[in-house]
Amino acid sequence: MRYTMIGIALFGFTLVTSAPAQITTHSTSAAGTMVAGATLAGVTDVPLYIRVIDTTLYFGEVRGFSAGDGILYQVSGTSSLSVGGGANSIRPGEAIFVPGAKDLVLKAEPGEPSIFLRFLLSPAANLDLPDFTFATGREIYRSTAPIQGLKQGKYLLSLTRVILPPQTPLDPLHHRSGVALHYVLSGQAIQVISGKTITRKTGAVSYEPANMLYAWGNLGNVPLTYLVFNLSPEN
Repeated sequence: MRYTMIGIALFGFTLVTSAPAQITTHSTSAAGTMVAGATLAGVTDVPLYIRVIDTTLYFGEVRGFSAGDGILYQVSGTSSLSVGGGANSIRPGEAIFVPGAKDLVLKAEPGEPSIFLRFLLSPAANLDLPDFTFATGREIYRSTAPIQGLKQGKYLLSLTRVILPPQTPLDPLHHRSGVALHYVLSGQAIQVISGKTITRKTGAVSYEPANMLYAWGNLGNVPLTYLVFNLSPEN
């Protein structure tokens, strides 16, 4: 796939609702901060699946191959990632876009283990590849079917961190123009899907295809932090 890096700044995701006007959700409000993103072309060339891999690297380095376009989010510790020879240092709360089909070298910086999450768009042919995190990685989610409804043209791939204070009500019901995946970093979320209320605890994953109406909120007594891995048309 061709891709273009985009700056780390909050932008308006394409959210489709029955109302003609754009609505504000938690991820597109001041509560959301985009931590990494890129523009992709060719998302319809092959079927794409979403994967999430949780990895702890205690020391040393791992070498491997990126099994798809994606984003690495650093949970704790510090990683040094080399893509094609250029090294990047990634600290807790930071993220970086990692292009697919690249040779990678990742090192855990001294001091404490490097714990990070890999959010991937994996082609069907790469689903059984372990990504470069094979040494210590654990796949915690894989979509059961390829992403549906993608069209020709450029798409924005992004990762947004959302922080909601206690007792934050649900945002408006909405659905994506592409696809999204939520991951709860800390706290306990409440999610409404087609009238059904679901509790999402730390480590929970929620996959939202384009036809799913949903809303998120924090009705607990502690702050809630979650990540939104989003793919939507550039326009």
